[in-house]
Amino acid sequence: MHTNIKVFKFGGSMINGADGLKSILPILQKNKNEPLVVVVSALEGATKKLEGIVEAYTKQTGGAMQLFE
Repeated sequence: MHTNIKVFKFGGSMINGADGLKSILPILQKNKNEPLVVVVSALEGATKKLEGIVEAYTKQTGGAMQLFE
């Protein structure tokens, strides 16, 4: 038996805030009876913040933990 799975990937700018999250709801509701995989990227700005944390940690600047605030 072969099952078709739909994969949806939503990027950070698409899910930035309540309005963005609401915009994907109709897509998911339309496909609610199908096997789905939903991939959600980091929220807008989060990727750059994570990169800064990694850079501060690898360079041992002592600022990595402050970037979590």
